Amino acid sequence: RHRRQVVPVLAAAASLHAVARCSLAETSSIPRLSEKWTADRYGLTLLAVVLVLAVLAAGRLRSLLWQARPQRTVLVFGVGYTGERIAARLLSLGSWRVLGTSRAADTRQRLAASLPGIQLFANAKEALEAAASKGWFVSHLLVTAAPGEGGDPLLVDLGENAAATLAGMEWVGYLSTVGVYGDCVGAEVDEDRPVNPKSKRGTYRVEAENAWAK
Repeated sequence: RHRRQVVPVLAAAASLHAVARCSLAETSSIPRLSEKWTADRYGLTLLAVVLVLAVLAAGRLRSLLWQARPQRTVLVFGVGYTGERIAARLLSLGSWRVLGTSRAADTRQRLAASLPGIQLFANAKEALEAAASKGWFVSHLLVTAAPGEGGDPLLVDLGENAAATLAGMEWVGYLSTVGVYGDCVGAEVDEDRPVNPKSKRGTYRVEAENAWAK
């Protein structure tokens, strides 16, 4: 990135240097003018050097400010196929502290190895308690875990404290499924289409969406 910023400045410096040399050659027969253009030549070169240093300093400052920016904390509830890829992307940005949940201990072990930096927990309650103990405010929540017969697992996990816990967050995202619309026979589907699930999985999703809407 710094190289792209410096190249135009170096080109400008070269042009100024060439102008100074041509001007010096044209006036070499006049001693006083020759001395004047020699001074101008070095002055222009010094200016170019100062410009290069200023560009490098500005780039370094931006880099330091980027590195010093505060991390935001997101909880990915249900680090499965989709959740794992979203968590990986957030971690790669460097500006996110990523917490994740998975009920299976062996899955948490695998994810810890494949996603360096992620902090994993068995459920949302553990994750939120750990964040609070370290002074981290979980500002974003992404729910990817599928609901079951007992309802949405996150709402069940938080119980009566769900509303109070979620109220302070900046953003909550819920990944559902097109299965809530049933068989649309190839028709285009958007969120304005009435739900019409034809499977238990789709029905559970509709019930979970309704629970989140409350």
